[in-house]
Amino acid sequence: MKTAFRLMVLLAAAALAACATVPQVQYSPQANFASYHSFYWQPVQHGQPVKNPVLDSQILDQRVESAVVATLTSHGYRQVASANQADFIVTYRTASEQQLRSAGGFRFGIGYGYPFGYPVFNPWFGAAYYPYAPEVESYQEGDLIIDIIDARTKKLVWRGWTSAVVRPENFTQQAVNQMVATILGRFPPG
Repeated sequence: MKTAFRLMVLLAAAALAACATVPQVQYSPQANFASYHSFYWQPVQHGQPVKNPVLDSQILDQRVESAVVATLTSHGYRQVASANQADFIVTYRTASEQQLRSAGGFRFGIGYGYPFGYPVFNPWFGAAYYPYAPEVESYQEGDLIIDIIDARTKKLVWRGWTSAVVRPENFTQQAVNQMVATILGRFPPG
């Protein structure tokens, strides 16, 4: 019985880990990241509106700026007051997209189950199980994208991003801090 419980806990943990997104990174191999010591935070210039207002707000701007400045300074970079004094410029953007996911599979219960008019029983663990038709659900996924621009050439040299389901709890200050730290954990590359 303990082995079955441990197996179920491990499967649940694996399922939760599969939901988390690993940050993605693109960068220019020609950029000299070792020469970067100071940065300037470029305020976001909102162009086209994002589909979800949670991702297009001054509140999120403040949260991301706070998280980026704290993360970069903790990594030894120095914030400066103007782009002319900086080695690199940091800004961010968001994107959102409607996604679909399947919620089908097997259902579990304790004891006997009657999913098809007859009991299905597993004598090893005393758990009833049966397949059910998959359900498809729609959800909004948001991307947090951090851009690093070379201050001298004004060219994008590094971009990192991660995704999360657009829910209020995924865009709190604590959640944004964690997303930014995870993304910038891969800067500089190598």
